[in-house]
Amino acid sequence: MPTTNPHQPQSHTLSRILTQSPFKHLYFFSNLLLSLTLRLSVWSLYFLPSFSRQSPHWSWRKALKVRLLKDILASMALVEMSPVLSWEAGKEGDRWVKLVPAKASMYVGPVEGSKEVRPEIVGGTWYPSRPRSKDEVGEFVVLHVHGGAFVVNTGRIEDGTFASTTMLKQTQASHVFMPQYRLSVDDASRFPAGLQDVVTSYCYLTKELGVPASKIVLSGDSAGANLVLAFVKYLAEYGSQVQLDSPRAAWLWCCFVNPAGSYHSTTQFDTIPQEPTDFLCDAFGAWGARSYAPNPPSKITIEHPYISFSHHPFATKVPLFFQAGNGEVLFGDICELYEEMQGVVGNVVTLELTEGDAPHDVLYVGDKVGFEVEAEDMVAKAGRWIGEVAR
Repeated sequence: MPTTNPHQPQSHTLSRILTQSPFKHLYFFSNLLLSLTLRLSVWSLYFLPSFSRQSPHWSWRKALKVRLLKDILASMALVEMSPVLSWEAGKEGDRWVKLVPAKASMYVGPVEGSKEVRPEIVGGTWYPSRPRSKDEVGEFVVLHVHGGAFVVNTGRIEDGTFASTTMLKQTQASHVFMPQYRLSVDDASRFPAGLQDVVTSYCYLTKELGVPASKIVLSGDSAGANLVLAFVKYLAEYGSQVQLDSPRAAWLWCCFVNPAGSYHSTTQFDTIPQEPTDFLCDAFGAWGARSYAPNPPSKITIEHPYISFSHHPFATKVPLFFQAGNGEVLFGDICELYEEMQGVVGNVVTLELTEGDAPHDVLYVGDKVGFEVEAEDMVAKAGRWIGEVAR
């Protein structure tokens, strides 16, 4: 378990017990079995009439899948069910790479870390195949940082295929690289661990493979978009010092804009109008924010402008493409940050709103909740936008 932060909300005794093995596995899988039997039966019947669904725009299939995913995420949050990361290739085969950290001088300022959080080996998966040189890269390569509240997902085939396939199909990207960054499961993987791994991944593309920064599009969904935005800020403030050029652009899908809000409140989503149409629940966001929060000795808080971006706009040379579902609980935060970033002189910023009461992060889970068409449409728009802002 991560070290307890004296400023964070304390968990209930039962919750603390359930986060310990073997209780966490026993609870999670028994609760999952319940969801797939009793709850599935109940919700299947309940959503038969269209008027009982979360949105009048939704099919029975969408309503059921979003509801079940919400139950699963709540169960995962209660027991803090993060995957165990492996640096072996597995089914990814030669599409898998292991990256050693760049030289220490590349990690400065808030990315430098501390004795607890240092740059480490990063794994990553290439889609559709691994380029052997920069000459194999076409129009551009996407460096995509997966979401999951900093605590779940890997970017591997098992969870990264839909997003990568959609980006390859709907844009001019020739390749997508998804790093398996450190999930926040202990003191060594809190902020800025994930951001360090993004720096390592960018250095791999630009320094090792030799891909020009102008042929790299940054991309991230949810917590991954938070890390991408932090990296964009890092380039704005320290790019010249570490000799890293700015990428062509950045796609920010359903950005987890304000982890501080989830850190300080476990009920903030309850009063948001989009709460019924989203699978993202307070418990899941709070778990991620607690886990990613910096170690207390660092003197850095969850409100740091490299973590929580609300009311912390900054100037950047990187064109930014924000996307939000009009049915997700982060809708207001994303729109507010878009307006704040747009208000900075010189910034090139756009906002794409996915209609139909689209929930959170359909880029990454669209195939799981029945929003494949919406995901393809918004990615196609992002692809066309790249052509409009190309340098």
